[in-house]
Amino acid sequence: MREPAERFRNLINAGIALSVLALTLMLAVVVWRNRFDPVLTEIVTKNFAAIVGLPFAFLGAFVIVALFRQSEGNIEFEALGVKLKGAAGKVVLWVVCFLSICGAIAMLWNE
Repeated sequence: MREPAERFRNLINAGIALSVLALTLMLAVVVWRNRFDPVLTEIVTKNFAAIVGLPFAFLGAFVIVALFRQSEGNIEFEALGVKLKGAAGKVVLWVVCFLSICGAIAMLWNE
């Protein structure tokens, strides 16, 4: 049986993920409703990767770190003489995931 603190943490993680997804979908609805506005259409067309891609990169990195935990232990990270344990390891893992997803979007985006 899970600890109450772990169940609460999982509910908070799921709530954050669903909130970010809902906000991103609301952004998509606003953009869709104003699709005939030439100024907004030009802005979204030129900056689609930033307007839509970055929120989904945030959500994807969050899901990888928070929801798809493979181990129950703390994540440890050591590089360049700096050793991180616990929550700091998860933060570094999130940053690495987010930057790699953003880098992939930048590499694959053709303007």
